[in-house]
Amino acid sequence: MKNKIKLSAISLALVSHFAILGNAYALDGITDNDSLEIKTRTIFFDREYDETPDKDSNTLAQALELNYQSGKISDWFKVGFSAYGVANINSTGTDNAPGIMPDDPNDENNVESAFGKIGQAYIEVLPTEGLSLKLGYQKTKQMFFSTSTSRAIPSSFRGLTGSYQALDSVKVYGYAFDQWSGRNSDEWTDFNADTDGPQIDLIWGVGAQFKQGKFSADVEYMVSEDYLAKFGLRGSYVDTIGKGKLKLSGGYFTSSDNGSLFAESGDKNIDGIESNDGSVWFLDADYKIHAFSVGVAFSQTGEIWIEDNYKGDHGSNPLPTRAPIGPDFTNANESVWLVRAGVDFGKLNSSFDGLTTKITYAKGTDIENAADASLGEAEEKFFAIDTRYKLPMVKGLSLRYLYADYQSTEIGSVQGVKGDNVDHRVYMDYSLKF
Repeated sequence: MKNKIKLSAISLALVSHFAILGNAYALDGITDNDSLEIKTRTIFFDREYDETPDKDSNTLAQALELNYQSGKISDWFKVGFSAYGVANINSTGTDNAPGIMPDDPNDENNVESAFGKIGQAYIEVLPTEGLSLKLGYQKTKQMFFSTSTSRAIPSSFRGLTGSYQALDSVKVYGYAFDQWSGRNSDEWTDFNADTDGPQIDLIWGVGAQFKQGKFSADVEYMVSEDYLAKFGLRGSYVDTIGKGKLKLSGGYFTSSDNGSLFAESGDKNIDGIESNDGSVWFLDADYKIHAFSVGVAFSQTGEIWIEDNYKGDHGSNPLPTRAPIGPDFTNANESVWLVRAGVDFGKLNSSFDGLTTKITYAKGTDIENAADASLGEAEEKFFAIDTRYKLPMVKGLSLRYLYADYQSTEIGSVQGVKGDNVDHRVYMDYSLKF
């Protein structure tokens, strides 16, 4: 089932234009605390494959968001609304690896020139202090279920979220969703276990967060009905060491088949497994001093831990050893070591305020075919440089360049590892708030 809630990119531009004009004439909202944001994103993705250059592709696109949220109405509820539009400036290649634009329904080798949609439309009820219930089309961020913001526009979901600040140190939450709209889609669709079905009726979860002094922890249980269930527990401790701060973290996560749809799925049910009892744990240490940070992390997967909760999911991977782009690094029996280093140039010289860089290297070894270890083994690794710049001279303007080089070796068949490729991603974001 597909529900189309669309706005053309041109219409959205006109809406945003008149919103700006309205602000110039003292825009009046529902309450004195309303907020209106106009956000633009120019995005360029380029992917090159070492062994299959015919799959090389790149996309340059322009996105526009209009985000509105009211203040409290009658002291007990708020409303919110977001409209998105994306225009394709240029695309090359026949493989839609960038995932920024929808595929052209009339030409499988091309993408659409533009699309738009309503991304959020919700009411947030605030019946008592510390309690929030949000109903409608919305973005979300949880341990296992989150909006993806790595493309031109974010993904969003239809359903209910709720949270309650039970104590100063304890927050409990829950969520339930029955439809979604992807980051490169102009439609609202049901969750599916495979490309053409079957349908997942509901995805829901409950969790709790704890923070007291130097220690924090969170726990979550999630169910993608008749398909997959997950459990996660993680914690961290922060303390001052010398003139810097040391953060120690650890976590344990499981994934398991949750009904008949799992065996039918062709998305992340890689290597043809018909059941799952996956698990992965990690340890992480990060030290920050002055302008510099260094860190090391390790993760160990038992039976394959499945990241995606439905077909097309690009949501939350809670592991610090995950790749910034592409593979999950949670294959069967996979051991991953990661090292990273970062620098905040603004702390070295005020002329570079807002400029940061992080360099990361990770390697995964001892990977096995998830169905039968004798059918395949592999290794994989990535190297990434993530540079970001918030321009102090132009409020609301930021730039980002992400370089990622992924390589793998495979003997036999292990579907969780991918072909060697290099990604270049450039983002230019500008936000104007009223």
